[in-house]
Amino acid sequence: MLNRDDKDGSHMGKRSVSLWAVLLVVLGIVILGVFIVRPSIIGYSVYQQVAKSNYSVSDYAGSIQDLQNDVDIARVNTSLYAEQFAHIEDLHTEVTNSLSQCVEERASLGAELNASLQANTDEIARLRADVEEKKTAAAAAELARNNVVSQMTAERESLVAQTNSACDAKVQSATDDLSTLQSDYDALVANTAKNVCCKARIDNPSVDSYDVLSHKVVCISGGEKTLVC
Repeated sequence: MLNRDDKDGSHMGKRSVSLWAVLLVVLGIVILGVFIVRPSIIGYSVYQQVAKSNYSVSDYAGSIQDLQNDVDIARVNTSLYAEQFAHIEDLHTEVTNSLSQCVEERASLGAELNASLQANTDEIARLRADVEEKKTAAAAAELARNNVVSQMTAERESLVAQTNSACDAKVQSATDDLSTLQSDYDALVANTAKNVCCKARIDNPSVDSYDVLSHKVVCISGGEKTLVC
């Protein structure tokens, strides 16, 4: 006789076999539905659509062939579009890289330009400051020169005035002295002529004037210097 454990094992084995059998049957039904029933249903549905559309099977097959050709053309076009898109994508990448490079170069050139402008601005400011400093120095030098010129002009004018005054005084003194000497000389000549020519007039009554020749008194007649006896 079998014990209870053997009976339970036998029962469980039978249940496992039954479960696998059910699974196999279900799997078979699924496979049958996928590979046999479903195509049959699709075919019948297509046939019904063909029958309703008044197309023959050959026309429908031609339409399917045309659709297949369109699909092939679409696939070729899709392939071409894919190639063109890949080419455009490459161009986009190249343009993007070029644009990035241009942006970087522009930024670099902008920085260099700003630095150059700043340097030029600083140099212009320095030159302007230098020019202003030189202008100030030149103005100071011009002022000093004008002051020196003014001082020298004043001193020269004062010296010229003093010199002219001294010269005028000397000239006046010399003129006065000369006038005095001339008066004394004329008086001496007149006295000499009076003494000499008045005596000569006794011997020669025509003697009525005198003159001085070679520092000598000469008694004459009809001269400019009248004899007064």
